[in-house]
Amino acid sequence: MSFGRDLKRLAQEAKANMLTIARASVEDVFEQVQTPRDEGGRMPVESGDLRNSLTMKGGGKGAESYKDVVRTMQLGDVVEGHWDIPYAMVAEFGGKNPDGTERPGNFMVTGAAFDWEQTVERNGGALKK
Repeated sequence: MSFGRDLKRLAQEAKANMLTIARASVEDVFEQVQTPRDEGGRMPVESGDLRNSLTMKGGGKGAESYKDVVRTMQLGDVVEGHWDIPYAMVAEFGGKNPDGTERPGNFMVTGAAFDWEQTVERNGGALKK
C-alpha cells in the first residue's frame, strides 16, 4: 500500500460516512416534526391533513414524502419541505385558524431545527459503534 492510496481510501470512507450521517439526520428531523403528539411528538393530528400536506421540493407530497428525497440526497444538497395546508403556520406558532378558533403553537419545525446539532452528533456516534 502506498501513502497516497491510503489517503484516498480514508477520504472516500470519510465522505461516505458524512453522507450516511447527513441522510440519517435529515430523515430524523422530518420524522421528529411529523410525529403526532399522541405518539410523543409535537404534531397535532386530528384528521391527518397537516401531516399529509408535507410537500418536498423535488420529491412529492405526503406524510412520508421526505424519505424519497433523503434516499437520493447527496452531500451539499439543500433539502426543503413545507406544509401547504392553510393552518400550518397556526399549528407551528399558534394563533387563529382559518375557522377562527384560537390554537396554541406546537413548534414542531422549530423544535426539530433546534435539536439539529444533537441529531447530527447522535447519528455520528451511532456510526462509530
